[in-house]
Amino acid sequence: MKNLDLKKRTKKIIESLPLENQLGIESAKRVLMGLERDELEITIIYLMAREEVYRQMISQLKAKLAQKGITTDLSKGETKMIKKREITPNADKFTL
Repeated sequence: MKNLDLKKRTKKIIESLPLENQLGIESAKRVLMGLERDELEITIIYLMAREEVYRQMISQLKAKLAQKGITTDLSKGETKMIKKREITPNADKFTL
C-alpha cells in the first residue's frame, strides 16, 4: 500500500515539476527508477519543498504588486513571467 502511494506521488512529481522539462519525461523516469527507496523519498521531499517555496514567492510578489497599486493586467503578466521562470530553473542548482 505504501509503495503504491509512493509511486503515485512520484508520478505526480515527474509530471508537474521542472524535472520533466529539464530531463524529458522518459529520462526523468529512468533516473527516478534507478534511485534507491531512501534516495527517492529524499528527492520527493526536496521537490515538494521546492514547489512550496515557488508558490510562496509568487504569493509574496502578488502581494507586493497589489500594495504598489499596479494595474491588474500588469500583475497577471508578472505572474506569468514568474511561472515561466519556475519551469526552467538553473541546471547547476538542481542535482539528484
